[in-house]
Formats: sequence, structure tokens, C-alpha cells
Amino acid sequence: MNIIVLTKDIIDSKIIVKYLLDKGHPITAIIYEPKRNSLKYKIKALFLKDVPKTFEEYQNSPSPIPVWKTNNINDEEELIKSQDPDLIIVIGTRKLTKNIFSIATCINLHSSILPFYRGGDSEAGALRDRNFDKIGVTIHGVDVGLDTGPMFKQRRQTV
Repeated sequence: MNIIVLTKDIIDSKIIVKYLLDKGHPITAIIYEPKRNSLKYKIKALFLKDVPKTFEEYQNSPSPIPVWKTNNINDEEELIKSQDPDLIIVIGTRKLTKNIFSIATCINLHSSILPFYRGGDSEAGALRDRNFDKIGVTIHGVDVGLDTGPMFKQRRQTV
């Protein structure tokens, strides 16, 4: 099975990629967009010493994974198709266009309990609003809406 990850350069996605690889899931490519290292990123990184600092570290691992950096994942349709993915895992990207999420089965790992706090930095919104019961993760399919695809699994995080 060819699994590719579409993401931003965020600590959350590095944690998830490491977890999937540690569990034996074969990630065959990573395509990511740059993101400035925010204070949130720097704080999380303090507690995560065994998580790679860059995606490029996977290119030099015992089982190298091709890594591409792009300014806009939606511009990379041909690159994504060339990886012949069976599954696309999306973590923290911009909203994908239909020509991207239609290439293969596409699931998103969203950092809140949907349907609440759609879009980016959703956990920060839940914290700001003191809606602690809305903090967690939702795994859902990707469709034309913003975090509106069919939900497969949710897990709340106690705060």
C-alpha cells in the first residue's frame, strides 16, 4: 500500500509520521508546505526530543522516504499522482482542491472534535473559548467542504 502524507511543516505532523513509521505503516512520500516556527511549535518541540526536526531527515533514514517541499500542495497534482498513492493522509494543510483529494482515498487528521472548530489552529480556539470538551482529534474523509467529510473516529483529550 502506498501511503503519502500531505502536510505543513508543523510538529504535530512530525509526531504522527514518526508514530505511523514506528507502527510499521509504509509511508512512501511526504509533501509539505513551509510554516514559520511559531511559539506553539517551539514549546511542543521542547518536550519531544525523539521527533525529527525536519522531514528531510527521513531521506537519510535506513528506509529513505522521498520528501518534497512546496509552497502550495494544490499545485502538486502531477507529483502526487506520480507517487501512485492508495491512501493520502492530510495533516494541517490548507483546504485541498478536488483534483488533489480525488487522486486516492484521502483522510484528514483534524485537531479538534468536529463539527466544532473547523480549519487551522482549532485546538487553540477551543482552549481560548474554554471548550475543553472539544479538544481532541477527528479522523475524517476529505470532501469539498472545510473539515466536513464523513467522520471515522474521534477521541477527546482530557485537559
